[in-house]
Amino acid sequence: MPHQRPDFPASPASWLVELDGTGVRGSHPGGQRQAGEGGLARAKSRLRRVLNARFMRWWLLKQAVTALPWLGRKLAFYPRGIDMMAAADEVLQDHTAPLPADLLRPDLAFLERCLVHDSHAPGVTLPEGVLAGARTVRIRGAEIDIASGAVHLPRAGHTVMMRGTVANWNAARPRWRPRRVVLAGTALCPAPTANYYHLLVETGLRLLELGDLPALAADPPVLLRRPPGSAVEAALYAGLAQLRPEMAQQVVAPGTLVQPEAVLCHFPAETQYEWAAMDRDAAMRLRRLFETTYGALPPGGGVRLYLSRAGAKLRAPVNGAELDALLEAHGFETLVASDANHPDQIARFSAAEVIVAVHGAGLANLLFAPEGARVIEIFPGNFVKSTYWWMARRLGLQYRAVIGGPGDYDQRFEAPLADLEVILAAEA
Repeated sequence: MPHQRPDFPASPASWLVELDGTGVRGSHPGGQRQAGEGGLARAKSRLRRVLNARFMRWWLLKQAVTALPWLGRKLAFYPRGIDMMAAADEVLQDHTAPLPADLLRPDLAFLERCLVHDSHAPGVTLPEGVLAGARTVRIRGAEIDIASGAVHLPRAGHTVMMRGTVANWNAARPRWRPRRVVLAGTALCPAPTANYYHLLVETGLRLLELGDLPALAADPPVLLRRPPGSAVEAALYAGLAQLRPEMAQQVVAPGTLVQPEAVLCHFPAETQYEWAAMDRDAAMRLRRLFETTYGALPPGGGVRLYLSRAGAKLRAPVNGAELDALLEAHGFETLVASDANHPDQIARFSAAEVIVAVHGAGLANLLFAPEGARVIEIFPGNFVKSTYWWMARRLGLQYRAVIGGPGDYDQRFEAPLADLEVILAAEA
């Protein structure tokens, strides 16, 4: 991930409008927790996370591997973590810098509220204390678990961690009778994901920027990946092959451990994990990537777009029918995103003047929105995150956060229709 440059766009206006947990409408600049807000929806207690069969199997096997290291090598299971910088044989880039505090101050109350649910490093403070940068290293004598994208150091009995040194049950997993393949040269393997945001931002943007690294010009890595799990993922890798032909791609079965001469690890160094490095040039390059697969997408403008969560299990408004009717009355077109209509998603976001959506991965399509587009993101009161506030700031979009009632276990919540009515009338 490239270093966060100081040329941030001018601060677009942002507002926080809330409906508190009692159903009483309120407007204020944010920060304070509202009555009835409660904790994070779908949050599990530490006891519940530990007392389940999957974790207990993992923990018992970890004890066995600690006592019998040969068992860890046989199962490719290394529950001891090591930071990628400590594991590196060659550092290609390593730089971080603080984000300018002035960038965050206009929306500080909102961001402090988001920090409760954002993913971030321990000790992050606002507005100071947020770092951003990039780290890229080569590690020799390592192997890649294609199923998870994890990098192992068999000689030391470690799993290489992109952040920190804790190898939990998601990072280190046993593999029964894995197939091992030796590969010449340097290789890398993106972590597989079914999440649309992570696919676009943490795979697409990151792989595109990797090709800009001068240190790799003479020795580009081989890109190892699993068979695509979606049409969007297939389109992304097909487009990448056109834009980055020097980066050969090799499809490998998920049950395989690949042992290249060197493994390339490329990962951001930010301490606020929701705030990925991006700018408008990077977003336009990602659009071109998909256009190499889909063909040129039609131009347009002036569209009022509502990204609906119809059919979604998580974060569906309980008053969804009323929300749909309100937005239709204000001239919004409805889009339900799916794997099958991805070209239409890009085209319609590219033509959007105003975008309304409940928080979700589909808002990653803001990468394709035109500069100056207005974004209204709706949250349940107990799940407010800054992911798309940041994306809007980096891409020159105007942003408003509208916060409704608290969500239940599935984050179903009451959308604040009266507040939206006021905002939409002002947007007319």
